[in-house]
Amino acid sequence: MKRNVPLPAFTQSHPVLRLEHAHVQFGGHPGVKALADITMEVHHGERVALIGANGCGKSTLLQLVSGLCAPQAGQLRWRGQALTGVQDDIALVFQRPTLLEWLSVLDNVLLPVSLKRRVRAEIDGLLARVT
Repeated sequence: MKRNVPLPAFTQSHPVLRLEHAHVQFGGHPGVKALADITMEVHHGERVALIGANGCGKSTLLQLVSGLCAPQAGQLRWRGQALTGVQDDIALVFQRPTLLEWLSVLDNVLLPVSLKRRVRAEIDGLLARVT
């Protein structure tokens, strides 16, 4: 049974997500501009669709908002606070199984666990118990 719980006044009058002049570039100079000067707001209850050609920055924008990458310039705010890193209440599901090439095999396998903020030493201890 779902109950309608009133939202705090903050989320009713302010955006849940705000990007201000966000820039993302990959590679060195000159690099590839994935996003340039993106400013947008998403308010509670809104639905947003990202539509565009391959390579236009849709996935980069989702990775930015989910905390998987950081902008080189600009600001991101989630519920009024600066968005720094992965948040417990933001999730991203890839369209197809994806390995993050900059992570080791073990780190790719442990990604869901690490996103829940479990420390690596605890994980290594658990692995030692089963090997």
